[in-house]
Amino acid sequence: MNPNPTDSFPLHWQQPEDSQEFWLFYGSYLPEPFTPLESDMILATYIAGFDQAFVSLQAGRYRVRFFNGYWYVNVNQVPVFSLEEKEKWKQETFATILAEYTTSSVPLTEWALQWPAEVKHHLAEMDRYDFSQPLPQLLSYLEDTLARCARISFLHMRHQVLMLMAVYEFENFYKDLFGKEGPSFHQLLQIQETYALRSNRQLWRVSRQLYKDPASRERVLNSSADELLALRETAAGQPLWASLSAYLAEYGKQSESMFSLRSPAWVEDPTPVLLNLKALLAQPERDLDAELRQKQQIHWELIASVRAQLASYPEPVVQQFERLLEQGQKAAYILDEHTYWMELALNHHQRQIVLALGEALQKEGRLTAASEIFFLHLAEVRALTTAAALPVDIGQRQADLHRFRQLKPPPFVGTPPTGHPPANPVIDVISHHALLQRPVAPTEDPQALSGYAASPGCVTGAVRILRSINEVNKLQPGDILVTAMTTPIWTSVFMNVVGIITDNGGMLSHAAIVAREMGIPAVVGTGKASRMLQDGQIVTLDGTAGQVRIL
Repeated sequence: MNPNPTDSFPLHWQQPEDSQEFWLFYGSYLPEPFTPLESDMILATYIAGFDQAFVSLQAGRYRVRFFNGYWYVNVNQVPVFSLEEKEKWKQETFATILAEYTTSSVPLTEWALQWPAEVKHHLAEMDRYDFSQPLPQLLSYLEDTLARCARISFLHMRHQVLMLMAVYEFENFYKDLFGKEGPSFHQLLQIQETYALRSNRQLWRVSRQLYKDPASRERVLNSSADELLALRETAAGQPLWASLSAYLAEYGKQSESMFSLRSPAWVEDPTPVLLNLKALLAQPERDLDAELRQKQQIHWELIASVRAQLASYPEPVVQQFERLLEQGQKAAYILDEHTYWMELALNHHQRQIVLALGEALQKEGRLTAASEIFFLHLAEVRALTTAAALPVDIGQRQADLHRFRQLKPPPFVGTPPTGHPPANPVIDVISHHALLQRPVAPTEDPQALSGYAASPGCVTGAVRILRSINEVNKLQPGDILVTAMTTPIWTSVFMNVVGIITDNGGMLSHAAIVAREMGIPAVVGTGKASRMLQDGQIVTLDGTAGQVRIL
C-alpha cells in the first residue's frame, strides 16, 4: 500500500524504513501540530521514558514520529507470548511491579500521599532552578530537566500500563460475579479525591471566603478577567489575590494544551481561574462541600450493597473481591492523579527553562524575540548558547506551522499490519483500552447521540459548546457542557454544569473519572456532539444509558 495516503498531507520519511511501519495519529488526544523544539523535547523526555518502560515490561518498542508537526505513534518489536508465558508474566512481573505501586498493607488515604514520592522529588529539584544565571548554567538546567522528565515519563508509562491492567482485572472479576446486574464497576472505584477534585474544592473555598467580603465579591462579579488581573498589585485587589496566590502556588502548574510548551499555565495566566471564580460567586446558596460529601456517601453505599450481595459467597471469593477492589481503587486514583504530577507539572517545568533560555538568547542578540526559541530544534538551542547566530529561517518555520494547522492529518500513515496484534499481555490491555476510547457507533436517529455511559444520572438542560476553557463565561446555570474532550484544567468547569458530553474518550478518560467523582451525569465518546449540537439546544442526557436526545 502507498505509505503516503493523501497528497494533501505530504510526508517526509526521515528514516525510509519507517514507511514500512504502521503509524497511528494521536489526534483524539493531541490534535494540534507541534513546533520543532516541542517535538524534540517530547522525544527526549516523554518518548524516551515511554520506550524504556515498554522494554522493561517486555512490550516491544514505543516510538513516535512527527509528520507536519503531528504526533504519530508506533509500537513494534513486540515479543509474542504463549498462553503459559502470559500467565507466568502476570503472576511474576505484573504482580511484583504492581505491589510496588499499590502496597496493599497501606490504607488508601495514606498511600495516596506516598505513591508519587520520587516524582515529587524531581519536581522539587526543578523548582530550585535560578533562572537569573548565565547561559551555560541555563543550558545545564535544560539537560537536567530533560533527564528528570525522561525518568518521570518512564514511571508514567509503567504506572499507566499496570494501572489499566489492575482496573481490567477487577472489571473481569466483577462481571464474572454479577454480569450486567448492579452498579457499574467503575462507580466502586472512585472513592479517593484526586488532584483535580481537590483543586475544585479549594477554589470553591476561595469563593466562599471572598463572598463574605461584600466589596471583594462585587468587584469580582462586576469586573472582567483583564480588570481583575490589573488589580493584582493594588490595595483594592489584595483580598482577591492573597487568596488566589496561595491557590495558584499549589494548583497553578496546569495548562490547557497537553505537551505544548507554548501554552501558559494558570500561574502565568490565571484567566480561566478568574472566570470560574466569578461563576462560583454567582451561586450564593450552593454548598459544594456538602454535595461532595453526599456523592462520597453514595459511593460507599454502593460498595456496601455489593458486599451484601457477596455475603453468601465462599470466603475465598470474597477475599479475592476485596483484594481486587482495593487494587482497582488505587489504580483508578493513579489513572487520573498522574496527569498532574507526570504530565502537566512536567510541561510547566520544561516551559520555564525554555522561556528562560529564550529570554537569555534574546538579551545576547542571538534571537530577535524570546518566543523564537520554540521554532529551533533542540540541537540548535544547544549550539546557539555558544554561537553568535545560526543559519535558521525562523520566519519560514513559523509559516510552516501555520500551514500545518490547515492540513487534515490522516488517521494513519505507513503500511497497515496484517493479521491480529501480537499475543502480549501489555499489548492486550493497551488494545482493550484503545478500543474503549473509540467513539461509539452513531445511532440512525437524527435526534439522538450515543456514547459511553460514563457517569450515571439523567438531566435535561441547554447545551453549551466550549472549544476552550477560556470560554467558560458562556456557561449559564443549568447548562450541559459539550466539548471535544477534557483535561484536568477543565475540572473547575465541572462545578458550573449539570451534565457533560464529549466527542472523545472512554470510561477511563478524564471527563468520565471526574464526572463520577462529582456525581455529574456524563456521556463521553459520542464522536460528534460538538459538531452536531448547537448552543442553547435543549437535550436530555442519560448518563446511565449513554444516550443524548435532542428535544
